[in-house]
Formats: sequence, structure tokens, C-alpha cells
Amino acid sequence: MGVLIEDSKTHRDLFKLNATRNFIPASNVKLLTAIAALKLLGPNFHYTTRVYINKKQLKNHILRGNLVFYFTGDPTLTTANLNALVRSIKKAGVHRVLGHVVIDHTYFEGPDIPIGWLKNDLSYCYGAKASSVIINQNCMHVNLLETHTQKTKLIKFPDSVYFKVNNTVKMVPRHELKKCVFWPEITHANHVYLKGCLPPKEHYSFALAVQTPLLFAKTVLTQDLKRQHIVFSDPIISGTHYHENTILVKHTSKALSDIVKTMLQHSNNLYANAITRTLGKQYYGSGSFKAGVNAIKAILLSKAKVNLLHSPMEDGSGLSRYNLVSPSHFVSLMNYALSQPRLASALVSDLPLSGRSGTLYYRMRSEPLVGKVYAKTGSMQGISSLTGFMYTKEHHRIVFSIIMNNFTAPLNQARKLQDTLLHLVYMHVR
Repeated sequence: MGVLIEDSKTHRDLFKLNATRNFIPASNVKLLTAIAALKLLGPNFHYTTRVYINKKQLKNHILRGNLVFYFTGDPTLTTANLNALVRSIKKAGVHRVLGHVVIDHTYFEGPDIPIGWLKNDLSYCYGAKASSVIINQNCMHVNLLETHTQKTKLIKFPDSVYFKVNNTVKMVPRHELKKCVFWPEITHANHVYLKGCLPPKEHYSFALAVQTPLLFAKTVLTQDLKRQHIVFSDPIISGTHYHENTILVKHTSKALSDIVKTMLQHSNNLYANAITRTLGKQYYGSGSFKAGVNAIKAILLSKAKVNLLHSPMEDGSGLSRYNLVSPSHFVSLMNYALSQPRLASALVSDLPLSGRSGTLYYRMRSEPLVGKVYAKTGSMQGISSLTGFMYTKEHHRIVFSIIMNNFTAPLNQARKLQDTLLHLVYMHVR
């Protein structure tokens, strides 16, 4: 366990334990990502998904060259956005494509899965790939309903109609779960197999990760183009655009300030990792995870004088168990952010608030802490963290970071210890 609690005005240490030791911080890493992104990209940064053509090749609604969709890792892009983009292509005068329809997915580089993620995480939405092509957060949702027999009934959500789902899950008495477990498998062809057993329950909801986002995009765009009666003959291919240098239409995302708020409030891993790779692209010219985390370190060293050069990092979401950061690093970062009016305002707006919003909605819901603690949570198996700031009974602003690793007790006990510690600080710090 590592703890640092500090008066943000006097920088007096109120309590510390292993404060300079590195720990696995889980989603507290998103604080590093958020502040680095707001400093480098700015709150008004927007992602754009663009469609390119060679304008000289368009005549009488016939495009005699390629129609290129250029994806740039927009984590907010949806199937509805793509459908609107295709409608705009039709309105812009393209009715027939004699060349290829191309998806350019080269904006990010390197593996889409960072080092240190667990294999089990890759099947679920919280472990979805932050690739250049992101649609519906590279997720799909299904429900399993209880029936009168052990068999289950599958219900697809609208974002899952593009996928084949095979369901053989049974609901069985709990004693049978000792030899039968639930196991989703999503193939590289994006075929979903729901297998194994679950205890009886009226319904289960599952958010599953798309394994091959490029194939997903090809499926969506093929249907959208046909729906708009834009004629093309060959299957959609992937590649890069060289001669197609005219932007025909584009989709612009909401502002980074809104994306960061969603990321912090709901601990969205995909948003965090897309931002990380974008930072690498903007800072180093490479959209790899390695470039992204090194960009975060360089930005925070330059702007906040927070030296993370000896703190291993593999992603910007905290899902990697190879990330190691100390409580003192987080407290230094919080002190810096709170000293900057725009960042301080962003933290007040974006961080979960105890008993009121985000991942702290169900924590510290009673007096005196309700509405007093602004903090980022983090949790994985055996890991719990909480970093942020609060105002005490005497109106002192306190900055803190609490990181717990390798515990075997239930997660709620770790969280209760964190909340109790903050309650003591609230009541007794003068």
C-alpha cells in the first residue's frame, strides 16, 4: 500500500506510507493521460474521419478512381456517423465508383494490444482495441434471457446486428458451476461464440469486444454504400491514399474536453488508449503505444516537472499490469493541475464526485464526504487506487493518492479503507 496525503497550499505531508514506491495504479493512469492531452492537444481538439478522392477523376457522378475512407482513431465514431458520412458522399455527387473503395487504417502504428493486458480482458468491451478504425467503441452488446429450460435466449442490441452470434450457454444450479464456466470467444472473423454455464438469473448483459475492427468497418461501409445506392463492384480493400488528395466529406468528433470528461467519469479504457496513441502521433509522429506513453512522460516532465522517466508505462488507460507509478508522482501532478486555472476547472468538471457522479456515485454517499471528494478510481483484481483532492471540514484543500496492490480481501473492503482514511482527514485536519 502506498499513500500520500498533502495540504495543497502549504505542501505539508499529512500522512505518507511508501509514497515514492512504484505501484500498479490501474485506472489512475488516466489522470496522466488526461492532463497530458489537455496540455498538448488542447480542449478544443477534434478527431476527423475523412473521405478522399482525386477530384479530377469525378465526372457526371462517376468516380473513375478510388474512394478512400481515412480513419484517425476517433473513439467516439459510431455506425450512425458512418451512415451520415456515406449519405454526404452521395450528396457530394458520387453515385458510382469504378476504382476501389479503400479503408486507410494506417494512422496508428504497431500492435493494437499493449503489453501487460490479461488475455481474459480482450473478450470484453473494457479491453476493446484502440485501433485507427474505431466504430461503436469497437464493442457489441447482447443479453441472455432465462427460459423454462436450462437453455438461454439470445437478444441482440442494435450494435450487434453486424455480427454472427452462436449461443449455447446454459443456466445451471450453482453446484454445477464448479465444473462449468461461462466463456465468450470472439474469432478474428468477428464471429461470437457464447459457451459454458451461468447461474440462474432473469437476464445477463454482456459488452463484448470486436476482435477485427477493420473487418467490422468493411461490413458497415458495404451495407451503407449499398443502402445509398452508390455502385461499386469490388470488395472494400485496405490501403493508403497517395493520389486521392481532395477531401470530399468528413466527420468531426466532439471536442477533446468532452471526450476527456467521459474518460474520467466512466473510466473508459478505449478513450484513454485512443488519446494515448494520438499523443504519440502528434508528439513523435508515431501512433504507437510506445510513442504515446513516452509522449505523456515528456509532456508532463516539460509542463508539470513530474518525472516519470523511471516509471514503466505501457498504456494510457491503466489496464496494463506493467504500469508502475508512485503516489508522490500523482500528488505532484494534482498539485500542478490545481495551480493551472483551466486544468483546475477541468478537474472539478470532469472528475467523479463522491456520492454524486461517475465511478464515485455509489461511494461516500453520506455526510460528511458526499460532494466533497473529487477523485479518479482504479480497480483490477487485487488492485485498488484513488487519486484526487478534497476539501476538509476547515476548508483546507487536500491532495491525495492511495494505491493498494496484491490484496486478497474483497474489493469493497479496500475501497472502504480508502474512504475511511479520507473521512479521518476531513474531520481532523486543521
